[in-house]
Amino acid sequence: MAFSGSQSLESIVIPASVTTIGAGAFMTCTSLRSVTLQSNALKTIQLRTFHYCVALVNISLPASVTYVAKEAFYQCRSLQSVIGPSVDRVGHSAFRECSALTDVQFSPAFSRFANYAFADCTSLREFHISDSVTSVNYRCFYG
Repeated sequence: MAFSGSQSLESIVIPASVTTIGAGAFMTCTSLRSVTLQSNALKTIQLRTFHYCVALVNISLPASVTYVAKEAFYQCRSLQSVIGPSVDRVGHSAFRECSALTDVQFSPAFSRFANYAFADCTSLREFHISDSVTSVNYRCFYG
């Protein structure tokens, strides 16, 4: 789990050579504020990759990322903005309890919201759902 649990990690640059970031790699890095993803080979933000990174404010995903897995950003309570130009689906509780989240920008081809994907995102006031959406699952925007 790479840096999981690090209390001192404040920023990280993921170079273009990285093709996979493992599940839980940065989970509970409570001081992590800045993540730069330079890789255009990443396809998925894995299970709990940034779970409980409570200092993380913004994340811009490379165009290669199409899927944000279960609980990838769960409880990132300072997260305000997520930009993923090619993200077309998100997993269960992917952004749950991101209470500062106000701006989400995903692919116009976005198709599937999983259960609780944006539950308890209490600052999220507006969310545009495109014509390509085929599924908004149980309690996706609950809370």
